[in-house]
Amino acid sequence: MRGSEGGEPPHRVYYMSKYDITEMSVIGWMCIPSDARRTATGHFRVLRDSLHTDPHLHILAAGQRDMTHWLEIIAAIPRVTVGAAYRHNATYEQLYPALVDELIDWHTADDSPASIVFDGNGTETLRASRRQLPHGRSRVAEQPGLIVPPERDFLQAADLIAFSAFHSMVKRESHRFMHDWYPRLLPKAEGPFPL
Repeated sequence: MRGSEGGEPPHRVYYMSKYDITEMSVIGWMCIPSDARRTATGHFRVLRDSLHTDPHLHILAAGQRDMTHWLEIIAAIPRVTVGAAYRHNATYEQLYPALVDELIDWHTADDSPASIVFDGNGTETLRASRRQLPHGRSRVAEQPGLIVPPERDFLQAADLIAFSAFHSMVKRESHRFMHDWYPRLLPKAEGPFPL
């Protein structure tokens, strides 16, 4: 997607998180173009002020009403896209390289730059073992490092996206209330698709 002047397309940052158990791993993401970051940050500031639980609590520890409110806000942010990918009987470390390969294909096709910020505890070795691309062709960079306050919200959103995508596929009775959250509250979401 080129800018209105035909220049460089906006840099996109994929905030990713995972939800995995023995039978399936899911990686959810929220993709924010650089020129939409301020808008996304503003939406999350309003969201934090409207929560029914402690605004400093991690979203997956919040109540059902707050979690659905987060998903509604995420869906309403202009130009922000969300999605999820999954793999049966695999760890998220096995799913991640396949997802990075998909992103490389997407961003190489339209020659747009992107980077990935993955939510983790710092011990993961998530460098993608991707196929060889001609030197300089990959427009996707992985960005390990310290997470600053607005990014915490973006990563918590990715947590909730992965969590709701997981429960839309693995329909456990204990999470019956979540079975339709992903398609209903994130109607423009990509996936969840298998990799």
